[in-house]
Amino acid sequence: MIFIIAGILSAIAGALVTAWLNKRATERHTYSLRSNNLDGDWEGTLLQDRFKFKAEHPVENDATIPIRMHLETSKRSIKGYFVLKMPTDSHNSSLRCEIEGASLRQGFLTINYRRVNEGLQQYGTMMLEISLLNNELNGHYVGYGPVMKTIIHGQVALHKAN
Repeated sequence: MIFIIAGILSAIAGALVTAWLNKRATERHTYSLRSNNLDGDWEGTLLQDRFKFKAEHPVENDATIPIRMHLETSKRSIKGYFVLKMPTDSHNSSLRCEIEGASLRQGFLTINYRRVNEGLQQYGTMMLEISLLNNELNGHYVGYGPVMKTIIHGQVALHKAN
């Protein structure tokens, strides 16, 4: 009787360990496949909801801001930066943010960013869904904006640059 119970428990344990190992192998393959395709330049638009450039020059409509992002991936990290072309007054100015941390899970890329120049406080998080063809990143962002001096949010749409 003990041999029968031991045999059943061994079969169950073996099945569980095999399932766990297969799942880990699949997750690693998916991460590797998707992360390798993230390398390089991405371009698109950032739509900031109810954006106002300055208090004395309010813009009531949402603002569409061009964005260019560069990503570099390795087995353990995703690094890079993005540049926004900010339309202010009569000229365009660039705003560069460094990617401080990023994670990739089940087809979603989460990016934490921070502005590194001019001493202005700007930081936030983007959550982007990777398209099935690995050539588009679409999602949302939330952060603190120094122009608005409050929490900002909106949508991000990027495609792989040629």
